[in-house]
Amino acid sequence: MASLTTKPALSSKLSSFVQALQALREGGELERVLLDPCTSSRETYRALAICGGRALWYEDTCLSVLKNSDDVDLQVEIEKFASSHEIIAKEFGGVSAVGCVVEASVGNGSRVITDRVHFLVTGGVVCFSAKLWVPSAEAVVLQRTTFRGAKTFDLELLNGSNQTSFEVRLVPKNRLHDVEAWGTNAGMWVFRSPGNPVPSKLLLRAFKDGETWESIARALTGADSSSDEESEAEEWMPSEGSDSDESMSEEEEEEEDLLSCLDS
Repeated sequence: MASLTTKPALSSKLSSFVQALQALREGGELERVLLDPCTSSRETYRALAICGGRALWYEDTCLSVLKNSDDVDLQVEIEKFASSHEIIAKEFGGVSAVGCVVEASVGNGSRVITDRVHFLVTGGVVCFSAKLWVPSAEAVVLQRTTFRGAKTFDLELLNGSNQTSFEVRLVPKNRLHDVEAWGTNAGMWVFRSPGNPVPSKLLLRAFKDGETWESIARALTGADSSSDEESEAEEWMPSEGSDSDESMSEEEEEEEDLLSCLDS
């Protein structure tokens, strides 16, 4: 194998990442590398290497050159930084993440990050800054889409085969049709909750009990909706210890309603 280009010199962090990519490629595990390059408005360069269903993350800031010395030519150092990272694209086929990109919130009650979320054309979802990657989903349920006055909505990516879900919150309402088109084009079932948010555990349970995503979607969208869907809804704000906008009693009531609908 030809030796890798080392000019300009690689930082220790980048060198370690490149060595890891080499090892993965030689072992036949490296599938692809997605990039989120730094720009004039974003100082951090990020990359995601997908290998055997696992994720290997990398990030570094072009402003790290300032930590070494106060006496540097900033423009020159930034150009060197950008040039050194070209090795990821040239040697390992790294490409910029392509798809629908929105500002949204991901995480849980203890760690919520609001940043750019990439909805990939392949059906996966990536948030580089949160180091979160969902390879694919079978269905997407859109929540809070009918709340009058709400400027955002939430969505959950559902995988019934392994009973997992992934939530993306506070997606701008003006991107609703973009997200719907993304899911449909990626071959997923995409449906809207007609009123209050429906717990993902209920939808996954229905799938586990033998329902299809089509029947679940029809049960939800065909259910009788109340005036609650026209009520004002406060925007969800990330806070510690608050993972849901609904109380347990409300979840139990919705579970009974949906299950009875699915059983009918």
